[in-house]
Amino acid sequence: MPKYDLEYWRNRALLAEAALAPVTNVPKEWELSGKELELVSVLLDGKTHQFGEIIDRIYFNQDAPGDPNGAIKVFVYRIRRKLRRFGVEVKNVWGQGYYLTQRSEAHGEAKPKEHTQ
Repeated sequence: MPKYDLEYWRNRALLAEAALAPVTNVPKEWELSGKELELVSVLLDGKTHQFGEIIDRIYFNQDAPGDPNGAIKVFVYRIRRKLRRFGVEVKNVWGQGYYLTQRSEAHGEAKPKEHTQ
């Protein structure tokens, strides 16, 4: 990417802003690790987020692991286990990414939490 590409730098600034924003919407009872908390904070907006975007957001200004996609899958697995008892799920849209859902109290079904793509 050329250094003079304004759109590139605009996107990097938005990523930096999102990465540096404190996470305050997540209950402490969820007992998430640092990276799990960062991943959940990305998904809180109810939109589907692709691997690349998630990696950029949680590893902004850090070296990503050798297999960042594998790391994200591990975080998602751990988050799913921790949040199941709170009625919150991380759902996958095949080929697109992840989003958060909340279980319907009445039927035990997962419903999108303002899910948009």
